[in-house]
Amino acid sequence: MPDQLLGWIKFAITLEEKELDFYTRCSAQAKDAHAQTLFKFLVNQENEHKGVLNKLLDEVTKGDQRKIREGVVAFEDMHRDIPVFNMADIQRISKPDASLQDMLNTAINMEMESAKFYQEVAQKEVNSSIKSLFEYLLKQETEHKNIIKKFGMRLLGLSLGTVR
Repeated sequence: MPDQLLGWIKFAITLEEKELDFYTRCSAQAKDAHAQTLFKFLVNQENEHKGVLNKLLDEVTKGDQRKIREGVVAFEDMHRDIPVFNMADIQRISKPDASLQDMLNTAINMEMESAKFYQEVAQKEVNSSIKSLFEYLLKQETEHKNIIKKFGMRLLGLSLGTVR
């Protein structure tokens, strides 16, 4: 039976890659300079997360190709869709008149889905250092969601008191 931890790591790396791709596209597409800065910040953050997860994968597998293949099998056995990036999102942000609001809403949803996954893994993982890593990623994704939300509210001229 494939190692469940390897499946979680592979899923997390794939999540980060999808977010990285999305934010890179948004950064290129956004017309607002502040939005471009936000998306570039998120690109850097997700790239950092991907690096940490790749390092964890290396530590867990010690470069053993059989174990790495087990991780791919475990990932496939999870039967989970990557909640981050469907064709409608790609088409919506690829249009010249792409809405910044659509980009921000999709970004918030992506961050919430990632946080949900990291929370689920952190609750199941028994190794305390690996659990801590997934808790850290959970905290990071939650912070990203809050940053994106605050940016969107400022863009729309709303204050925190206005939104329930």
